[in-house]
Amino acid sequence: MTQAQPLPTDAEPLLVIDDLAVEFRTDEGVVRAVDGAAFSVGTGEIVGVVGES
Repeated sequence: MTQAQPLPTDAEPLLVIDDLAVEFRTDEGVVRAVDGAAFSVGTGEIVGVVGES
């Protein structure tokens, strides 16, 4: 078995999300599902987003 190589700590993120807002319309009005979310994903990272739906 080979050992995993360390990831560079000075690498730029592959994905950056900053101040994400998501809203949708319902019969009762607008629902804001996400407001102000921020995160980044770097090389070799795995991210899962879990929500009610």
